[in-house]
Amino acid sequence: MITFHNSTPEEVDYVLDRLWDRGKREAEKFGVVGDAQIRQWLKDFPPSILYTLICDDVPLAITGSNQEGETHYTYFLATKQFKDNGLAITRFMNRFTKDRVETLGIKRLELWSASDHDAADRWFNILGFHFFENDPPFRKYLYSPEK
Repeated sequence: MITFHNSTPEEVDYVLDRLWDRGKREAEKFGVVGDAQIRQWLKDFPPSILYTLICDDVPLAITGSNQEGETHYTYFLATKQFKDNGLAITRFMNRFTKDRVETLGIKRLELWSASDHDAADRWFNILGFHFFENDPPFRKYLYSPEK
């Protein structure tokens, strides 16, 4: 079972020490290069918007969203253990995203992906995000679960 809570600095370090290589490549496309910059980028977010996903007392990912104007932007950084827990994480993220959107009154939630994983588009659709713009190196998705 996947649970979550606000991230601690130790959990951020744990996840980043085990970050998928493709997660590092994606961060580089956002201009965040190297472990030190990724750590600083996450530490710049207020702790209230950083969440750690936990399974069997092990941190698997960091997720959340930040707001710029009327739009919220989501992020997700997973460890290599993601693949062993993909179905449970997908089910959790469906509930978590819907709950966060409703609880926080989010009007517009976007996901910008620079992922090189061939199943990323399908996973985003399952989570309720639908492609709306190609802006290389990013593919942009809008949260609209009713589609």
